[in-house]
Amino acid sequence: MRVGVVGASGYAGGELLRLLANHPHFKVGYIAAGSNAGEKITSIHSNLVSYNDQVFSETSATQMNECDLVFLALPHGESGRLSESIKDSVKIVDLGADFRLKSERDLIVTISITLHGLSGNYWLLRPGNMLM
Repeated sequence: MRVGVVGASGYAGGELLRLLANHPHFKVGYIAAGSNAGEKITSIHSNLVSYNDQVFSETSATQMNECDLVFLALPHGESGRLSESIKDSVKIVDLGADFRLKSERDLIVTISITLHGLSGNYWLLRPGNMLM
């Protein structure tokens, strides 16, 4: 599965890259970091030696739409803006606070999607995105 990490120069993005580096089912094909585009990944995340020859790309809807799955590790307010340009066929995992669960039904649907692998453009939210 081709994966993209948007917001990869931050702490959460770096941890995602670390976890994905040797994952048996995910191939990281797009690594974006808006203001750090063009810089070597290891200049910010020196521990990620498996990305030694790669640089951060600019954030691009075209590149995101070439992925099967996109992780958004962006500051508050940025995921919502970008989400409008991501095709429905792309799965999204948002690590930010833009898409919080609003009801118990949302939580049940999210868990069902995770457990049963339903298709479509569903948002999977990190554990910190609790019901309000």
